[in-house]
Amino acid sequence: MAQILGQRGCLNADLEIAQAQTLYFEIVHEDLEGNPIDHSGESAWCRMQRKNCEDVVLDSCIDMGDAADGVIAVRIPGTTTAAIKAGSWVWDLFVGDCRLAYGKATVFDSYAKDGE
Repeated sequence: MAQILGQRGCLNADLEIAQAQTLYFEIVHEDLEGNPIDHSGESAWCRMQRKNCEDVVLDSCIDMGDAADGVIAVRIPGTTTAAIKAGSWVWDLFVGDCRLAYGKATVFDSYAKDGE
């Protein structure tokens, strides 16, 4: 489902993450005329934060392979989501100096896979 940039100039997107499951999404960054914004050669950062917890650093989960076409892909593997504490978090994603996305992230326990 496509979402449009939020009122703060970036995408306000809330994430729902099931522990031990892979989460994949893409952000397509375009100008007002629909032309892709080239982010090739730029660095990207993604963090989840929660009070009294260490930040979850997701920089290595960002794929800048199609950044010249304005596409930023994020793939968080199940091995990473399994280690994130259940509960409410906040998150954001920067590419270069541009904050592309932010929001809340809710991490859910995956009880059916416990004890494997």
